[in-house]
Amino acid sequence: MMSSLGQEAGASGHADAAMLVDILDQVLRNAENPGQASREITSALRDLAGARTALLVQCLHEEGGGAHKIVAASPNRRRASIESADVERLARIAHDLVEPTLWKLDKKQGEVQQILARLGAENSIATPLTIGKREVGCLILFGIPGPD
Repeated sequence: MMSSLGQEAGASGHADAAMLVDILDQVLRNAENPGQASREITSALRDLAGARTALLVQCLHEEGGGAHKIVAASPNRRRASIESADVERLARIAHDLVEPTLWKLDKKQGEVQQILARLGAENSIATPLTIGKREVGCLILFGIPGPD
């Protein structure tokens, strides 16, 4: 017999699976239009995580200069306010990550925490994006709900 907590977790698991299938459907429907696909994926992941803002950032190392470009932002209206040297620095820091990493504002005020404070984002998740060993970008979800 499953407890009510287990039933809630089961229902949540089904909802999460349905949302992931929806994301895959969007990717396949927009396969011929990478720009639209990136916007759809960014928006869907923002919704799934409950983040305030989601950014998909492309690494331009192969184009020279080692810069990054925001490919998609959700919601798009936040793009102008978040497009900054701070996002560039966070994208560079994300290159050192090997897995999705939770960045939190806490008493330990490192560089990431200082940037998050300037951006007004508390809990955030950074996910490095790679193809093989090549870094192609990162996904940053700003302002995700805390565990409380």
